Amino acid sequence: MSTFAILALLAACSEPADDKENPVGDDTGAPGAPAIGLARADLDLTELGEQAVAAAPSWVRDDLAITLGQLDATTQDDVAMQVVDLDEPWLLDEVAFSIAHTSPEVFDRPSFHPEVFQRNAALLYEIDDALDYVELVDEGEPGVDDDFWTTATYRVQAADGTVEEHTVDPEIYYWYVVHPRLEDEIPAFVDGWDSARSVDPDAGWHWREFLWSEAAASCPPEDERGCPVLDGWMDGVDVLWTGATDATEDGGAVGRIFDFVDAVMTFGAGMERPVQPVRIYALGVGNCGEYADLGDASARTALIPARNVGAFANDHTWDEFWDERWVKMDVTGTQMNDTSNYYGGISRNGRDDDCDGIADYGYLATDADGDGVRVSEGDCDDTDPDVHPGAEEVADGRDQDCDGIADDGADTSDADGDGWTIADGDCDDTDPDVNPDAEDPGLSSNRLFLISAARGDTHISTDRTADYGAQHSTLDFTVTDRDGNPVEGAVITIYGTWAVYGYPDAWAWAGELVTDIDGHASTPAGESNPYGYTVASALGNRPATGGLYELTEETLPGETYSAALEIGEMPAPPEATPAEAGTGMRLAVSLSVESHRISADGAYEGSMSLYGDGGDVDVYVVDDDGLALLDAGEAFPAALAETDVDALDTTVEVDAGRAWNVVLANLDRVAATMVGTVSVGAEDDGGTASAERRFRLAPGETMVLRVEP
Repeated sequence: MSTFAILALLAACSEPADDKENPVGDDTGAPGAPAIGLARADLDLTELGEQAVAAAPSWVRDDLAITLGQLDATTQDDVAMQVVDLDEPWLLDEVAFSIAHTSPEVFDRPSFHPEVFQRNAALLYEIDDALDYVELVDEGEPGVDDDFWTTATYRVQAADGTVEEHTVDPEIYYWYVVHPRLEDEIPAFVDGWDSARSVDPDAGWHWREFLWSEAAASCPPEDERGCPVLDGWMDGVDVLWTGATDATEDGGAVGRIFDFVDAVMTFGAGMERPVQPVRIYALGVGNCGEYADLGDASARTALIPARNVGAFANDHTWDEFWDERWVKMDVTGTQMNDTSNYYGGISRNGRDDDCDGIADYGYLATDADGDGVRVSEGDCDDTDPDVHPGAEEVADGRDQDCDGIADDGADTSDADGDGWTIADGDCDDTDPDVNPDAEDPGLSSNRLFLISAARGDTHISTDRTADYGAQHSTLDFTVTDRDGNPVEGAVITIYGTWAVYGYPDAWAWAGELVTDIDGHASTPAGESNPYGYTVASALGNRPATGGLYELTEETLPGETYSAALEIGEMPAPPEATPAEAGTGMRLAVSLSVESHRISADGAYEGSMSLYGDGGDVDVYVVDDDGLALLDAGEAFPAALAETDVDALDTTVEVDAGRAWNVVLANLDRVAATMVGTVSVGAEDDGGTASAERRFRLAPGETMVLRVEP
């Protein structure tokens, strides 16, 4: 967008006005007609902030405005300059996205320098020129098209040896290639050879530039590794991966990342446990956490979509890369594309080893033999469709009807030699390992709780739990206030137990959820486990005095475990009362709430975001006295009062000859910012006028479009 176009947009949208000589908004009125102007903005954007939002591609403008609007004026200008003062326009989308989706709290850190966004984005294209297995693809042209974006196309070797091209969705590209933050570090410049502390941009490096080339350029002479870097390391690689399950067998870029991490790292953490990949590389030692951070950073540096993943209650973390799905990538060893490590709650065999009439303790919700009865419903042999409750008992030494007794106890012989006769209770006298003294397979100490995957804005997803567990249950939560109103943005922290270390009574952090706009959150969860939880929100915490709630002592596959909590009282707008009927001016108000963004504080530094479609606002038409009462939190007269509106198209008649205010309010939310479009039309004897405005209403905010006669 040209400077002229930006200034024209600012003249139309940014400065509040109190009279017809300086109208604000898209006022199309003729001389003598009503004037419609913006009297109160929904977000407090500086002039540079407005320019940055206007210059960004249309699909990221709302999120960029929301993030910038949470910063003080000085910080906002410093950050906005990264978009406005950009010599390479093709970087606009990468820079704008990274800023829009970085926790606003990060920008206030004294060690943070906004230059990281431009340096990170510029290096993407430099690296792209050096790699053979990937090509960045730009769609649309900045300054010409209102909408433009970038994605990446990868060469991938298929099972038959042919090479295919896979293009990733732009969302994957921006979140898991572009974003300069991995997980629990912040995007910063670090001199890893000295410490893990952030430094000025001219004294340190972001992990992408360090791993690509600067580690070698700054390598201390005493470093015996020779400081390998990815520039050169990835030469000659022409495919992303080959579908291998072992990195030693993968001749693609992913296999080369395993080799790179192995060349840099030695397993075994010391006293220092850094989270900045630059420092991890410099130390060259670590456990799975350091390996995962370096693996993720190395993959993204090489333009491979990647993210950190952890089974935290199992005390292990690793990476995943994307190729039309998330693929496991554990650089602590050589394992790829294998999720079987965490299948266990039960070591399953589908049989009733202890002759209690139920196979595998009855945990399994499967019907492997297709007889219509699941193990959890009493099938004592899920490998044989002729064995299940209600089946006809046949005198063959086995328990067909699953009552725990073979042949209904009629046979007194010792056919399998296990010391138990059928009459004594042996339910399978053809197998010496099946008798009342035997045990069904026991619980695994490494049974899965939750799989947590991190994103650059600190949001944690637990959806992948279902893909790692052979079976799973569901944990379901609803949070409301004492009046039953949904509480959005409540963080539900879930705990498992340290069973992996033999401490079944000690609670361990397993993951977290965020309640949506309906106050609801759910997750798949591993089987055969106890779970506990706490809830924290802007309205308070539960339990209020510490500790946690126990949700269940043991989860069964296919079952749902629910909890409903009440916390505090949601804010409520003041009461609107009907105003006296007016005449002479007609106001047309239409709007739609398109989406919302929920902010919440979780495990990592800075707030995370949860995005959703739809939402609602309150809409009022009031005079100046009514607006003053509304602002004071007192009951106010309104010519129009519509609450919890997701879409509106209405007309109201008011008195001509005085000013009116169309108010959009988001006063009954604690964490959700509402995004949409509002249009206001006005008609009196002097003519007509109209204005349209994008709104982004944070909790507790109002936006006012003022109509002057």
